[in-house]
Amino acid sequence: MIVIAVSAVVGVVVGLVVRSSLGLGNAERASDSSISDGAKVSEDSDSELKTPKGRTLAKDTERMKKELELAPRPKRMLWFATRAENATPDELRRLLRLAGDDYAMKKMIAARWAAIAPQHMFDSLAADLRNRDRTNSGLMRTLLTEWSRSDPKALIAALDDEQLYPRIDSTRMTASHYLMLANPEAGLEVLERWNVRHFIPDMKKLAEWAESSPREAAERVAKINADHAGLEALGAVGKAWAKVDPEAALTFALELGGKKQEQFASKAMEVWAAQDLDAASAFASEQESIAFRGRLARGLLAEWGKHDAGAALKWAQENLKSQARADAIGSLVSAAAKEDPHSAAALVTEMNPGGAQLEAAKELLRSWVKRDQPEKIREAVDWLGGLEDHKLAKKALEDVYWHFIWNDPENLFAIVESEHGHILDSRVIHEAAEAQVRKSPQAALAWADGLPEDRRAEARRGVVSSWLSMQPAQATEWATGLPEGPQRDTAINAVAYSFAHRRAEQLKPWLEQLSEGEVDRVRGILKTVRNTDEQTKKIDAVLAEF
Repeated sequence: MIVIAVSAVVGVVVGLVVRSSLGLGNAERASDSSISDGAKVSEDSDSELKTPKGRTLAKDTERMKKELELAPRPKRMLWFATRAENATPDELRRLLRLAGDDYAMKKMIAARWAAIAPQHMFDSLAADLRNRDRTNSGLMRTLLTEWSRSDPKALIAALDDEQLYPRIDSTRMTASHYLMLANPEAGLEVLERWNVRHFIPDMKKLAEWAESSPREAAERVAKINADHAGLEALGAVGKAWAKVDPEAALTFALELGGKKQEQFASKAMEVWAAQDLDAASAFASEQESIAFRGRLARGLLAEWGKHDAGAALKWAQENLKSQARADAIGSLVSAAAKEDPHSAAALVTEMNPGGAQLEAAKELLRSWVKRDQPEKIREAVDWLGGLEDHKLAKKALEDVYWHFIWNDPENLFAIVESEHGHILDSRVIHEAAEAQVRKSPQAALAWADGLPEDRRAEARRGVVSSWLSMQPAQATEWATGLPEGPQRDTAINAVAYSFAHRRAEQLKPWLEQLSEGEVDRVRGILKTVRNTDEQTKKIDAVLAEF
């Protein structure tokens, strides 16, 4: 108590000295007398408060703010720290404005405000957000961190009104994160109460609760929706329970159904398999329900595949059927690929043709193809190119080609150009062509012309159609200027299709540049394209002139 008292006295003295040195003493004393100690915030409270001389507090605040900005930072920090220590909620609100753009200072003031008057602070921030003022919106996180610990019920009640201010869903997601850390039961309540679907809060404290009271935690989690956050919570509880009593956890899983059972059982089994593989595999083998055995298998094989993928595959083939087998083997291959993709590839190659092999190949590629690792990508494509079953290679690659489009187009171009380009689906080649056009249409044409014959025509079609969508006038002029031959025919056809969605009045001058046979071909193409009645009428009117 003595230390606290001395600290307080020293703080006050230092503060007085600093205020005097800053020249702020008179201004502060003048405005302090008029600031209310009440905790209720008015959205325009500054306009209601007057200094004794009749000046508005807003003007006083601006003057003090300028004086503070000119002061050395150490003195400024001392002034704010001392003032915040005994400030009322309304005074803290004013101090926040005086802090200007100094985020560290604002965060310190916000922490004090959240500690002594969280509801007042929330009402103030909410009022700003209703007025589209996001200046201090970043401080909401400071409030939620403190409030979730001090009074979770009040926090939940404050955020219950979804119309309170724009984008309140974002605040709710952040609140669910801090509530889950401070009080898992409250965190679970808001996941369902606020319908939090596309956000996964931290599950660490939930796992700790599940380790100490596993059935209680599991029964509570099982009641919430089976969406992203709900399934993640189930998985966390399943893993935590399995650490202390895996068989009891999996017996509880039998009480669940559908996605909930799959998530809980697979996560619990994964933990058990890491602890005691023999006991875990024996338990899974003994299950009479094929569906439940399949759900257990995902976690079992994901762990088993890290150590002995061959034995795990044999178990899957002997104990699982149809889709359950395919899904479980996919998990197995994914786990094995993280340890050794080449061994996993050999495993997939040796599998019997069918759905299970395709799912395994897809999982292998998802694990193998990583951004910024071109050597891994080439290895994966070399493996695909070496498969005797080209249909399998095409279907597997279709599942990951988007990775190249968005993250690694240069490697996609290299694959299209390579000896293994024949395994690519026409859609993938078309996407590669579009990515080339974004760089340079003329360079894209040259690139397409240089490809092997079996994919050249598809690449050219992709270039022309993409160019037409990006720069229709330039692409049309280029196509019209081509000499007679297959290249011109392909280009004219592409332009014809594009006119189904372009201004009809642009069609006539273009048709005037074409031969009679080309006009007839364009007419046939446009007749096959579905369009609005109005656009069809306009196009027909133009075609009637030829």
